[in-house]
Amino acid sequence: MIGVMMYPAISQEQPVLPPDSSVFTDTSDTLAVSEEEKKADIEGPVKYWADQIAFSVDKKKTYLTGNVRIEYLNMQLNAGKVVIDWDKNLMQATGIVDSTDSLGNPVYREQPVFEELGNEPIYGEKLEYNFRTQRGKVFEGRTSMPPGYYRGESIKKIGKQTLLVKD
Repeated sequence: MIGVMMYPAISQEQPVLPPDSSVFTDTSDTLAVSEEEKKADIEGPVKYWADQIAFSVDKKKTYLTGNVRIEYLNMQLNAGKVVIDWDKNLMQATGIVDSTDSLGNPVYREQPVFEELGNEPIYGEKLEYNFRTQRGKVFEGRTSMPPGYYRGESIKKIGKQTLLVKD
């Protein structure tokens, strides 16, 4: 399925997926939006593709599952599962639990891969991205940027050549 959204125009006849506890809801201060930014519109269309697409009219959310690809301006995201909150212009991406390892920890497939034109991809277990501020955060992430490779509990890109890496 393919979708393009500038503003959510949603029919009540479309299916709604139940809330998923594996999609996190913590929005860190990195993605906080000022009052001025709340009034601004996003800069262009958000294009998306997925095996399954569902909408929640009341919550103004789009749920994408399976082979998800999202394009916005000069960025592209591939993931197993994505929830877009159109009120907050916030996207949250995760992989899909495939199995468990020998210790009982979940093993994911289709983990998020975030790419910006001209930059190395950032890989992680979870990702948050704000369409208005064009800022994001990757959890359990890894990437490379001259002069080296970076891995951490969270990675925030705050400039073209600046990463904040925690643990």
